[in-house]
Amino acid sequence: MAILTQGPDPHPKVPRYLCPPGAVDTHMHLFGPAADYAYASNTYYIPADALPETHIALQGRLGLSRAVLVSGGAYGTDTRHLAAILTRFPDRYRGIALVPNDVSASRIEQLARLGVRGLRFMSASRGGVLPTISESTAARVAEHGWHVQFYP
Repeated sequence: MAILTQGPDPHPKVPRYLCPPGAVDTHMHLFGPAADYAYASNTYYIPADALPETHIALQGRLGLSRAVLVSGGAYGTDTRHLAAILTRFPDRYRGIALVPNDVSASRIEQLARLGVRGLRFMSASRGGVLPTISESTAARVAEHGWHVQFYP
């Protein structure tokens, strides 16, 4: 059964010390609206909506100006949500994509143009199992200068 996760704090406090100018949030996830972007059928969690507008307001309170948006596991290898946000906010976000091993060259190129700069591998199961890293997929995205991130 999938776990329902909480959304972002609707009333974040301004910290005593703000981040320095130009600071970047280097790993964050956005979700939803759920009515527009379906979660993967095998997801182990169902996230509450965490929309870019909410995140941008939070960044303002923290003194952040940009962020790296990492494909959330709840979407599986569907990159449409990531692509939509990168299209809407090209000066705010860069992306890390979780893609299927048979991702097409044209999709890799499209994601790179939108601001994806890394490839994410995740374990197919929970419990500390290392992910299977596809060397061929990693090599194909390396041609675009992407890095590889893995989540065991």
